[in-house]
Amino acid sequence: MCTSNRGRSAYGIGGDFGGPSRNAWKFFVVGEYEISLGSTAVITARAYNQGGGDNFAIAGYVAGGLTTSYGHTGTSEKVSYSTDVFSSLSAITSRGYLATFSNSGAAAYHAGGFGGATGQSYVTRVDKRFFSNDSLSTVTAMATGRQYPHTISNHIVTGK
Repeated sequence: MCTSNRGRSAYGIGGDFGGPSRNAWKFFVVGEYEISLGSTAVITARAYNQGGGDNFAIAGYVAGGLTTSYGHTGTSEKVSYSTDVFSSLSAITSRGYLATFSNSGAAAYHAGGFGGATGQSYVTRVDKRFFSNDSLSTVTAMATGRQYPHTISNHIVTGK
């Protein structure tokens, strides 16, 4: 998973290093180099399939993912771009293979995926994380559950 600090740097977390990882790294766009934020920078170890979004140059958000062989998590974290420190947030519905996109300045949305609280199934839920206070709500359910969705965000136009 990667989240971006708007043209300054990108943050990567987790990964499979013989098992789920708490690694985090920062890649600087200007100069094109990477630094490690440490092997325990991230609060929850994740192997892959988590979703990430960002709030302009303020913070990045990550949620969900796989923690063990097909074990999903709903844990959510925020990385402050000014300090590179991760903090815990309230959990989304447990799942991996989800998509996360942002309405910059307003909220991140965690959509779809596979897992869920009621066993292994395609998730139709869309969770909304408000940037103003980091609170969480459910905004809607997708008509059809899906895993491996990919999203793009239009940071200029809203309402479409």
